[in-house]
Amino acid sequence: MTAFDWYAATIRDDPATVVGTLCTALDASPVQMGRGMHGYEQSLELRGRDGVVARVLAGGVNPWPHAWASGDDTDAFVESVRGAWPDWHTVSRVDAADDFGGAGCWDRLLSECVSEAETKNLRIDQAGDWLRDGEHGRTLYIGSKSSPVRARLYEKGKQLRGDGVKDAPIDWVRLELQVRPENQAKWTLATASPSEVWGSARWSRTLSTRVLGVDVDKVDGRLWHEPDDVRALRYLVRQYGPLLDRMRAVKGSWQLVGESLGRLLDPTFAIVAPDDAETC
Repeated sequence: MTAFDWYAATIRDDPATVVGTLCTALDASPVQMGRGMHGYEQSLELRGRDGVVARVLAGGVNPWPHAWASGDDTDAFVESVRGAWPDWHTVSRVDAADDFGGAGCWDRLLSECVSEAETKNLRIDQAGDWLRDGEHGRTLYIGSKSSPVRARLYEKGKQLRGDGVKDAPIDWVRLELQVRPENQAKWTLATASPSEVWGSARWSRTLSTRVLGVDVDKVDGRLWHEPDDVRALRYLVRQYGPLLDRMRAVKGSWQLVGESLGRLLDPTFAIVAPDDAETC
């Protein structure tokens, strides 16, 4: 069964709300880790009972925070992000993984993957212990590092045993598709299922059919247009945010600020002399 193994999202909401919402959903607490990267000022880890469950970058030149999770924490993270911001996040990276096991599993999958790569003239790279018949685990990469779509086949059980997990099945093999979508596809993959991620490239669709036995459709690259009213409201807040915040400080709540703005929109509202006018 295909499952998410990595999900990185840029969320169109203020950082405090993003961190607070994710912490509540994931039963975690934020821990400041110092300066961020890629133009972000802050880096935070969201830590649950068993360790880090997600990470967040916020502040700086980027208007929206960036958050991600990997491994066993990914499914809960995706559910949280899609539940809170279904139409307000884009995906910058998503990995879809399938697990296999049994005698001869590695050799069979390796043959299928190499055959597909050669048929489509895709780059192949290798890592791990290929000289000693995979004693410590092997990894096969399909596609270049710079490609938006790249697959990797690796001996997960041997990898975990090397990390000290002694009871990991020795014949556990994992096939993953890593997608770093561009342009319109960042919105499309924000609603895609793990299986649908395999539709990101022509060769990955064929590989899904050959190895997973699942026919998937091409990922829709439709362009998402921000509604005009939403864009106008965002510009309004950006330009008049300080004034609105001063109004909130004086009145005591955003609800009262909204009521005041509503009265200003009333066509019967009369502009009176400064001494009689309601102060902000």
